[in-house]
Amino acid sequence: MKKTRFHNKYKLIILGVIILLTGCFGLIYFFYRQSPARGEESGDMVAGVSAGALSNTSFIKTYHLRDTTHGYGLFPTKDGGYLVTGDTIAGGGMAAPYPYIVKTDAKGGKVWSRDFSSQSGALGYLSNRHLGRLAVETSDGSFVTASDVIDFVDENLKEIYGDVLLTKLNKNGAQLWSLMLGDHNIDRPRQIWALPNGEVMLLARFLKTGYSSEITDGIPEYSVFIKIDKNGKVQFSKKMEWNATGAERLVDGGFIVLANIAVILPKPAENIVGPEVVPHPLPTMIKLDSDLNIVWAKSMEMIPTEMNSPTSYAGGVMTVGKTIIREAGGDFRVIQAAPDGGFVAFGYDNLILTQGMSSGGAINISDKDVSLRPLVAVKVGANGNYQWAKKLTVNLVSGGSANDFHVVRTADGNFVIMKDVAHDALGVLAAASAVNIGLIKTDADLNPLWVKQYSVERSVEGYGLWPTVDKGVVVAGSMQTTKMHYVMGTSEPYTEAALIKVDVNGDVGGCAAVTTHTGATLEDQSSYLVMQDMKVMGSENLTLKINKKVKEKVNNAKSAARDICKYKKSNVTPIYSLLTSSDGSSPTASGQTVVPSTAKTWAVINYENAKEVAVVGEKNQVIHAELLPILNQVYNSQVKMKDSMASMWLAYVFPRPVTRADVEVIQKNLEGLGYKITGSEGGDLWVSKIGLTLHLEFAIQNSMMGKLEVRF
Repeated sequence: MKKTRFHNKYKLIILGVIILLTGCFGLIYFFYRQSPARGEESGDMVAGVSAGALSNTSFIKTYHLRDTTHGYGLFPTKDGGYLVTGDTIAGGGMAAPYPYIVKTDAKGGKVWSRDFSSQSGALGYLSNRHLGRLAVETSDGSFVTASDVIDFVDENLKEIYGDVLLTKLNKNGAQLWSLMLGDHNIDRPRQIWALPNGEVMLLARFLKTGYSSEITDGIPEYSVFIKIDKNGKVQFSKKMEWNATGAERLVDGGFIVLANIAVILPKPAENIVGPEVVPHPLPTMIKLDSDLNIVWAKSMEMIPTEMNSPTSYAGGVMTVGKTIIREAGGDFRVIQAAPDGGFVAFGYDNLILTQGMSSGGAINISDKDVSLRPLVAVKVGANGNYQWAKKLTVNLVSGGSANDFHVVRTADGNFVIMKDVAHDALGVLAAASAVNIGLIKTDADLNPLWVKQYSVERSVEGYGLWPTVDKGVVVAGSMQTTKMHYVMGTSEPYTEAALIKVDVNGDVGGCAAVTTHTGATLEDQSSYLVMQDMKVMGSENLTLKINKKVKEKVNNAKSAARDICKYKKSNVTPIYSLLTSSDGSSPTASGQTVVPSTAKTWAVINYENAKEVAVVGEKNQVIHAELLPILNQVYNSQVKMKDSMASMWLAYVFPRPVTRADVEVIQKNLEGLGYKITGSEGGDLWVSKIGLTLHLEFAIQNSMMGKLEVRF
């Protein structure tokens, strides 16, 4: 009975640590999706970097189709114009949404607009529709759109499941063909790329819970790459046993992909925790060749937590060993190719990445970190070799959804990050529903260059982001306007699709409220993140259960365009205001050789995070004066006083775990000071001399922290 209780104690400890780590990680992102109070942070500018004047354009346009029009995606076209995609909804925004496309000229003026529906009346469907409103210009000068719609292949299923609808239009918006693809599931297009010869490659997410006589096995959702020729014929469809959250097609025809990969471990024996625990899928960079074969795959993780746990219970005898707990190193959303041939993954920082357990397991997350939602980027070389991890915090209070996070590489080799931020004039509760667009420009090494906030009419949310040839960017979004209409007797603002073209400095010609923020901090977290080789399933051929041309309705859509900032063309001199990092270090020189960092240990992290306290009490000071020279000898003068209670105890921390050998060395030195050894076993050492008895408790089973408590 005692053995069972002892064993259960270990299981409960391990379970508690897992819950603590995963719970804190989840709690952080729960807070992220709220809109907390504004944080205040200021940064110091260092020397600006300027270049020659560039010809730049800027404007802000909105597009109104039916009562409500959302802008979810865009694509710059070869003639200098843009494709804007999204949903438009009649009935005061309460009816079903129709996918639409607007073709504009270089000034944002409407050239033509179309909306889409099936002959059975299927309309745009599902939550997060901005993930499923895509468009691309093909190499033959046509356009292909991809939408998620209610399935109309089988009329009995059209209100339940969704599939992917591809529509090809010529340059004038005339329909060439429409193709429905899917698996009778809730299937969504995620990204689309133009290939040579008028072909396209579609990356879709399929869900494995749909209507089928043979429901596919494995994980609940998976990614599918589908190649389609210029005539709408599927060339191949390949399934991945994982769901890509982001991807980029590379110049060699391969892909760099970001996905959360589950680690499949052998099931441990009964009453055994096991040597490794991975509670959740791990964010992973995956390099694919042009045939979609796995080249390499690397996880991005916290430094693993190590705990004592039962590793064997053979013959009723329990053996205690180490259990490693692996957790995500961040909430990664986007991956991009770097100018030097490497790759950078972007997302939201794991706020417990650099925190140890020096405060008894307490997690210290500041209000500023919660409200400003720091970003993280991880860089690897072309072969997946880890180079750096950095945390970027800017003075933009988060608002809207954490899902609406985008990054592009600009024509000058830098990065622009877009996220929704809270309106400055609004309180905490109001900010959840009224947001602005925030743009952050960094160099290739994440050194912040400028930070802008765009406050247009009531609110504006960004859903699409693309670089432009003049080194600026263009944004598609949804804007709550100052125009009002009545919905069921209540006055409501119209929602219109917005197209925002900014210049190389993030400006729009001075005609709208653009706030420049100078508060930014950059922190090197390279020693706090580890990357490991991951076992990832490769592609396999997939027979699409739905793959047929359909008689879709493509309609001319009435639309009106409105200027908020008129088109402006001017010569702009790029001025990048570099901001100092939090530790005062100089910005990284772009393109310099990066020496991979060695990950710190949790013992080092806990030692560095420990706040040293003063020794209080005469008795404490006498004991400390005797112990400190011995501890300095054993731990190379790296000793911190973590706690001191007068006439009760002393507590020390060190940058490495303590060992039984340490106990024996310290024991010998105390004997030299006249102490008598009354007990010495494991991590416990009892010593005494006239008028004083000490119990030294060395945490020799704790691989996370070097710790000694002295009681007297």
